Amino acid sequence: MPIIFLLLILVVAVIGFVSSVYIYRHREHGKNVECVIGSDCDSIIFSRYNSFFNIPNDKLGFAYFGLTLLLSVVGIITAGAPWVSILILLITLIATGYSLYLIYIQIKILKHTCTWCLVPTIAAIIIFLATLGIISL
Repeated sequence: MPIIFLLLILVVAVIGFVSSVYIYRHREHGKNVECVIGSDCDSIIFSRYNSFFNIPNDKLGFAYFGLTLLLSVVGIITAGAPWVSILILLITLIATGYSLYLIYIQIKILKHTCTWCLVPTIAAIIIFLATLGIISL
């Protein structure tokens, strides 16, 4: 398995983790989230869709990206053990599906987007594609 895909997953997981932590810290302290492109992040972050079974989406995000980060490091250390790739694929498939659902909520239901919310979604999609690259080789 090419290590380049695992390195890509590692870097993108760090980006997703940092953005999830940023949202978490602002939500927990009741601070406004400064969106980069001028979208309405607060209407998304403080909406009724901000959690899944009472677990805030930002906590789910940094749990997912933290686990993906850890698994990519394990994959690099173990020279791409197949079980690591399969585990990353399964976790990423779920996370990407949920991320796409959240994008649907933003666009179709809330009719607002959040730049900080798009970063983890794009990161999850990139990780998913990189994982497909690992599995296909």
